[in-house]
Amino acid sequence: MADNEECKTPAERIRLLSHYASLIEVDNDIPPKRYFRSGLEMERMANVYLDERNYESAFVLYTKFITLFVEKLPHHIEYAKASPQEKAENKKKLKVMFKVAEELKRILTERYEKEYQTWQEKKRLAEEEERRKKEEERREEERKQAEQQMVQELEDREKKKKNAVPTKPPDVAKIITPPPLQSTLIGDFPIPPTLGQVDESSIKNEGNEREHITPNTEDIPLRRPDTPSLYSVDTRPPSVDRSAKPLDSTCKSGLRAVSVPSDLARLFLEIASPNTRQNKETCGILTGKLKQNKFYITHLVIPKQSATPDSCTTLNEEDLFEFQDSHDLITLGWIHTHPSQTAFMSSVDLHTHCSYQLMMPEAIAIVCSPKFNETGVFSLIQGYGLKFISSCKKSGFHPHPKEPPLYQESDHVIWEHATKVEVVDLRRR
Repeated sequence: MADNEECKTPAERIRLLSHYASLIEVDNDIPPKRYFRSGLEMERMANVYLDERNYESAFVLYTKFITLFVEKLPHHIEYAKASPQEKAENKKKLKVMFKVAEELKRILTERYEKEYQTWQEKKRLAEEEERRKKEEERREEERKQAEQQMVQELEDREKKKKNAVPTKPPDVAKIITPPPLQSTLIGDFPIPPTLGQVDESSIKNEGNEREHITPNTEDIPLRRPDTPSLYSVDTRPPSVDRSAKPLDSTCKSGLRAVSVPSDLARLFLEIASPNTRQNKETCGILTGKLKQNKFYITHLVIPKQSATPDSCTTLNEEDLFEFQDSHDLITLGWIHTHPSQTAFMSSVDLHTHCSYQLMMPEAIAIVCSPKFNETGVFSLIQGYGLKFISSCKKSGFHPHPKEPPLYQESDHVIWEHATKVEVVDLRRR
């Protein structure tokens, strides 16, 4: 669960899982025997999930099993004709399923409760952190506003000084001292000067001559007061890093992946070559295992069959089921040839595959065209295609609308070179 995802209460999460498990529809065109068979494979997958501690998936499958055989299948129009032995065996399994489902519900409830408490604590801390950030942002905004106001006031003050008319300081009058006058003696005493003052220290006696000197004053310039300097403040906001976050990629179909060995088609065409030379179809069943929520095709089973140029029908299905049960194999789809046509899904193929995909959403249909050297892997489109074919009651070859399409190339298939497939030909047994 993502940190920013809303966490539901344990009761809500259990209810959602139970609701998802209850979304099962029973098709009256599929015999009850096929549903009982599907129940066995459902149990196998549930046990795998249980061993892998994938408790949610295990709980869903166990709940689906209970819903199918307690609520849905008894309303099938042919349920009364179903084998009493199959009903009895299924009833025994249901008792075990109920106990396991209840235990899984308890385990999941405890886990969900811990996750819910952890989420609540994270949410509380996140809210506190958010409040703290908002308070810091508010204070920072107030600081910036005060700073901008101070800068504006300083700028306004400077503009006023620049626009004001400067006042010229008054000139300082110069004191001019006239040159010294030659005194006229009256007897032994000079005539006193008429301007300025006489500094007695400047009087010198050199013989009978006396000189009176008055010093000159020099001009003293008046300095204007220095203008105070302004300190600029950078109010530009810091640059913001808007680096993009990577996006997570997810599978559009939401289906579990199916691993297909890369040499499967080649091996199948080799087995089918005798029928291909006779212009007859050949079919096989794709079976395998579930591991870590991924399906692996491990066995290609060729059942006993009858074939024509445009059809193939399996025989003695009990032999096929016995082999699968002895190896705990899950049915993952089917494969067949078009000896003289291209690789596509005919109307008969669509109806055949519908029963596979109704039981297993990930089931695939592989069509091999040896004449045109084509191999296609197809699935009915979830929703429209599956619903349309399941509701179509026509048999044999008949036209279907092409738009919107009913099937597509499977997007949950992975061709892998590292995996191998075992071919089992039941026709020789």
